[in-house]
Amino acid sequence: MKRASLGTFFDVVCVQLGWWSCVLGAANGLAPLGPVVVGVLFVVQTWGLPSSDRRRAWFGALALGVAGTIVDSILGGLGLLSFEGKHISGLSPLWMTVLWCHFVTVIPTFAVLRPRLPLAALVGAVGAPLSYAGGVRLGAASFCPEPWLSLMALALVWGVALPWMLVVFVEPTRNFTDPQTLVAGGPG
Repeated sequence: MKRASLGTFFDVVCVQLGWWSCVLGAANGLAPLGPVVVGVLFVVQTWGLPSSDRRRAWFGALALGVAGTIVDSILGGLGLLSFEGKHISGLSPLWMTVLWCHFVTVIPTFAVLRPRLPLAALVGAVGAPLSYAGGVRLGAASFCPEPWLSLMALALVWGVALPWMLVVFVEPTRNFTDPQTLVAGGPG
């Protein structure tokens, strides 16, 4: 998805709105609210894109949703995370799945890290556990009785996940200092 800096700012704001609606909805017994808000935001974000970029965004969202559901379900099965909101036993809830899906729209903001994958691993390993901790603090999720184990597991997962996302969804031949040339969804 080609994005100018204003478009990138819009995407970051939309993902933040989606995160807050999912987390606060789950924490307050309104878990369906988040997926509805994220769905609307995702449609708005991808509406004006060329059809090939829109297809990449939808495919990327599906891929991240499946991968994220598997990862969070495994962490939940290990007792490292638990989530609020009704969901099928053994699977992470829909509101978490849509957060993973929605993340595809902000991957271009991390494109500057594409040639610096160790730094991307560090950013993922620090940033994502902080995001999960925020969700825990707001009441949408819980860590295991030893929270450092949950945080370490999330750091490991996201230390691998963010660099992987950059390899899969950001073209390596682009000029990473020009937001006009960033493409999420992989090579053409």
